[in-house]
Order: sequence, then structure tokens, then C-alpha cells
Amino acid sequence: MLNDHCIPIQIRLHYEQCLNHLSNRLSQCVTAVLVAVDEVVQTEIEQQVFEVIVEELHAAFDDALIAIALPNADSEFDQEFTLHHVAISRNRADVSEAFWQDAFGQIIAFEEGQVLAQADLDALRSRSTCVYPIIPQQHLIGWLLVHSSLITISKETVSPNTLSSFLASFIDQSVQQCNAALKQIGLILAQRQQYQTVLLQNRELQQTNLLKNQFLANTSHEIRTPLSSILGFTHLLLQQGYNPANLRHQEYLNIILSSGKHLLALINDILDLSKIEANQLTLEWSNIDIANVCQTAMTLIREKASDKGLELRLEVSPTATTLVADELRLKQMLFNLLSNAVKFTVKGAIGLQVVPAHNFLHFTVWDTGTGISHEEQALLFKPYSQITNAAVSRDEGTGLGLVLTQKLAELHGGWVEVISEVNHGSRFTLVLPMQPIAFSQVNSAQDSLDDPSKSLSQTSLLSAQTHEALPLSNLDSPRFSYILLVEDNLPNAKLLLTYLGRMGYEVSWAEDGQAMWQALEQSMPALILMDIDLPDVSGMTLIQQIRTDDRFCCLPVIAQTAMAMKGDRDRCLQAGATDYISKPIDLENLATLILKYVPQLKPEA
Repeated sequence: MLNDHCIPIQIRLHYEQCLNHLSNRLSQCVTAVLVAVDEVVQTEIEQQVFEVIVEELHAAFDDALIAIALPNADSEFDQEFTLHHVAISRNRADVSEAFWQDAFGQIIAFEEGQVLAQADLDALRSRSTCVYPIIPQQHLIGWLLVHSSLITISKETVSPNTLSSFLASFIDQSVQQCNAALKQIGLILAQRQQYQTVLLQNRELQQTNLLKNQFLANTSHEIRTPLSSILGFTHLLLQQGYNPANLRHQEYLNIILSSGKHLLALINDILDLSKIEANQLTLEWSNIDIANVCQTAMTLIREKASDKGLELRLEVSPTATTLVADELRLKQMLFNLLSNAVKFTVKGAIGLQVVPAHNFLHFTVWDTGTGISHEEQALLFKPYSQITNAAVSRDEGTGLGLVLTQKLAELHGGWVEVISEVNHGSRFTLVLPMQPIAFSQVNSAQDSLDDPSKSLSQTSLLSAQTHEALPLSNLDSPRFSYILLVEDNLPNAKLLLTYLGRMGYEVSWAEDGQAMWQALEQSMPALILMDIDLPDVSGMTLIQQIRTDDRFCCLPVIAQTAMAMKGDRDRCLQAGATDYISKPIDLENLATLILKYVPQLKPEA
């Protein structure tokens, strides 16, 4: 309140109204920030507040020079300020007095963009100019300048001291309102920023939880699939009594051995990945003979390449002789790249080329395989993300090889480059420095693994396939001894074919959805044993399609899957499965489950 009784009542009421009007406009600024849906930039809203106080003071005085001086961003120690929101009296026809004098008596133009030094502000205080600091929250953000010697508020006689005190009180209260509004705005924006931070953290936690669940589900599937073969064929050997001369028993042992190696490789990959992400994997640096390491890596994949009739080529530049790196990890990286090349190549050749470039060595693994589309390349370095390819058996690999190769390369201070085109092969280049990098650089490379901008986005490649309606004339009545097995894993399929066959059932094997529909076209089974994780269309989708077809809606379908997470059984049943069994499959439990829907025949002798 303006309570100087030496000032006429009319004048005091006028300035009270001015303060109220200023308060209302500042409240509108605060409310606008409070209800804003879009992001509010603090500097922009501060400029609006400055504009309001200048306009209101300009309206309150008949004659005045008013401005806001804001610190220059490029000025050291905040010693320079620039004039903004300059207001010159509306009632002054002659604006020749619209200037100040600086600390040295030089003329300072009263105009937008004029630069003042701290000394100039000090000089203005002694020359009839009110200089008020704007400090909303313990931090100076600007100055309010009012040239009070030009202000005349009444023709009545008022002593200069009384007038100066009254005006100072009015301006001081105006600045207090300005500071209060800016403080509220700052608090609102800080709370909004805090809310956004908490919201982002919650989203990150949700994403982390989702990734954790996905990791556990994928790990469960990858482990349980080979484990099913190991336990199942071991059970058969125990039932039948092992006979070394029995070729079938030899085949069982080979499957057990292959599945065991697959399981061991998966566990090792998981442990390596965990160590890398926890910064606990230590590289063993040594001077490596490049030619020997490359020959060893080629030897490891030679048998698989020979089985597919693929030619192997190795070309090491004569100038590429030695490298300082972890020899075991280098072999691992090259083996992963070469194994993928074999996997995705049906005919032609696979090669490893080593050439130096500046202070780096380029290990390029190339192939004449199917190539990888641009969309599918986004999945290459995502854990457990295996791209779909008609030429590749889905059970090959763990989905961790390229991820580990990339991370091990980065620990060495290098990286992995990919060039690939569908039907024109692929080139994966492992780039490593010839000399080990400093430990701090290793950490920097490791930190970059978590940079979202360097991460490749994941794209879902699964698409539901449709099937044509099968004519009823092609479907016989269900054969009560006939079971249709839908399973993409060859060892598991062999296990179930053998075991169910010994129980007396006639079993037909379909490795994907298309083969399943073709089998159904030939004959109606008494039961379908459906794997959920299939390469083309998921088992869930196939079950739903079966249930929407009037011919198969009552056909018993047992879901058998390596998904063993909480809620997986319910999801299978909701999709339309009649029953559910998890991998690794207990063969005796499976037999009991099948008996609920299909009678047992005389077992195989």
C-alpha cells in the first residue's frame, strides 16, 4: 500500500490502481504458464513479464524513460548489460532528452540494444535514475531502469524529497510484484521439469522391466530348447537300454552332444555379455600372429562350410603381420562373423580378408549368401533378435553372436561395419586398432554402448500369414491314432517323433505354419501338438486361425513351448489351446496329457 499522506489522495489512488493492474497482468502470465499444454521456455516467459512491467510503469507516469537491462551472455563476469523493452514517454514531442550520460560523461542513447557497463549503471544511480535489481530467486537476472528526473505527477506543490520517496516506494512495490511473479513461474517450470524427469525415469524403468522380462523369456526359450533334446533322448536311452551297435542310439547320442554344445555356447555368451555390461570383462593383451589366428578361425567353420559345399577363401595382406589384442576374444569375434556367413550362405563362397588402414586393421568377412534387407539390419546387434530367412534353420545360433562381437570390438577400441544387400551377399568388417588404446578410451568406448543415438532401432519382422480355406471334401474324419506335430526344432521333432511312434501313434511333422496347413489338407489329425515359437507365423496365431475355422474349431491343440514365464500358460489357453506343456518336455507327462484326448495304441516293439 502507498500510505504517504503528504501525497494527494487522487494521486495515491491512481498509483494503487496501477499496482492492482500490474498485479492482474502478472497473475495472467503466471496462470498462462500453469495451464500451458506445450513446453514453456523460461527465457521467453521472462521477456513477457519484463514487457508487462515496462508497459505498466510507462502507463503510470506521464513522462519517463524506462528500460530493462539484461546481462550479456558473452560478457565475462556479467559486467556488460543490454537495454531491452525501451519505453520513451508518450507525452514528449521532443525526445532529445532520451539519453543518459555514462561514467565518463559520454552520451548513452536510450534505445533498444544499447550496451552498458557495470560502471555505467553505477553512474546512473547518481544522476536521477532509479536502478532496481530484479532478483526472483537469489540470482540477479536483470535491472529495471527508470529516469525519475523526467517524471511529473502533479501540478500541485509536492516537495522533491516527498515525491522521490513516493515514486521509489511505488517502483519498489512494482519490482517486488515482478520478482514474485518470476519466482512463481520459476517454481512452476522447475516442478514441471521435475515431473517430466520423474515421468521419463518411470518410462525408462518400465522399459527396463520390459527388457528384463523379454530377456528372461528369451533366455528361458533358448536354454529349454536344447535341454528338451538332451533330457528327452537321455530318457529314451534309459528306457531302451543303451546298445553301442544300435545306429539309432548313436544318433541319439549325437543329438545329445550337439544340443549340449549349443547349450554351453549359449551360457558362455550370456556370461560374456553380462560381464561386458557390468564392466567386469578383462582383456588379456598379447602380440598376436594375425595369419595364425585367421587360419584357426577358418578351421573352426570348415566342416560346416564343406557340408554345404561352400568354398572358403583367406586373404591376409603381407603387411598385416601382428596385432596387439586379446587372442581368445579375436578368435571369438572372427568365429561369430564366419559362422553367420556360413549360416546365411546356401551356395558360393565365404571369405576372410585382412588389410591394414592407417593405424587400424580391417578384418572383412564376406559371403555370397542371401543378404540382409535394410530393415532387418536394424535387428543385427539386438540381443536374441534373429532375422527370419527361408534358407536358415531357426535353431541355429543364440542371437548373441553379433552383439558380443560388437561389444568386444568396442572394448578393443574398434567397431563393426555392415554392408549387405538382399540376394547379393554381405560384408561384415571388424575394425581394430593395431595397438591397445588407453584405459580411459576403453571406458569411453564402453560408455558409448549405452548411447541411444548409436543404437539401432528394433523392427518387428513377424507377419501373420493367411491361408486359403481347405475344401471339406479333402478332409477325412479324424484318425484317432494320428497326431500332427508342428515344431521347427529338428532335434526336438526327432525326439517326439521317436517317442510318440513307440507309443503307437502315427505322427506327421510340420516345421512351420505353411506345412501345417498342407498337412491338414491331406488328413484330419486327432490332435495337434503345437510349438509356439515358430519362424513364419507364431503358434499363438496358428491356434487362433484354427479356432476360427469351423472344420477345426473342436480339434484338440496342445501348446508346447519354451516360454515358461508367469502368465504364458494363460495366454496359450486364451489363444485357443486345449492344453499346455512347457519345455524341456517331460515325456511321461506329455504321454499322460495326450491320453486325455487321444487313446493309446499298442506301443512299438
